[in-house]
Amino acid sequence: MAGEPSQAAPPAAAQADVVTITAQELAARVAAGTVTLVDVRTDAEWAEGYLEGAFHMPIATFDPAALDGVDNVVLYCKSSGRSARAARMLADHRGSRVEHLEGGITAWIDAGLPVVTP
Repeated sequence: MAGEPSQAAPPAAAQADVVTITAQELAARVAAGTVTLVDVRTDAEWAEGYLEGAFHMPIATFDPAALDGVDNVVLYCKSSGRSARAARMLADHRGSRVEHLEGGITAWIDAGLPVVTP
């Protein structure tokens, strides 16, 4: 009605970005020592091999708060489905951009990059 203040809808909460990075991009960051790797695969998958220096936080028990204060996190799984979910959880928790490995450890291996095998 004329003369009444307009009732604009409140702005939607901005969602923090979840971004994929390639195996080559990640390899460069690993070599530079500028990344914290988090593997969200199962215990059985972890036992088959993982990226050197990675922390293991299976998606079934993933707690974004456990990464409070940890910078430059890149998550990965087998093919990037679970790491995308974990990245969304972490991005929502932090309210900031979070990265995960496009194609997961499969893409890493396909690129000829090294994996630690226990």
